[in-house]
Amino acid sequence: MGQQIDGTWKNGKLKNYVFRFADGLEYNSPWKFQSEVLDGLHAAGEEYLTNEQPTKTMNEGCYDTVDGFFDPHTKCVYKDEYIFEKYCT
Repeated sequence: MGQQIDGTWKNGKLKNYVFRFADGLEYNSPWKFQSEVLDGLHAAGEEYLTNEQPTKTMNEGCYDTVDGFFDPHTKCVYKDEYIFEKYCT
């Protein structure tokens, strides 16, 4: 099963929600997953990898951090493949 949104609607408008990842982790930030709230969820395997569309190009094994991408091997965030942004501790 992929990601899901559980929420409360009033007069056809989503008033509050919890975004749930496939692993069960819940997230209720009002902005990080706005594209899924506005555009709807996609089938498992077709989920957005980044909030900005089209999906940013990242090295395999890295994660989108909105301000760049996190490389778990170096524990650093990069703006792009070669520009260092910050260390993560």
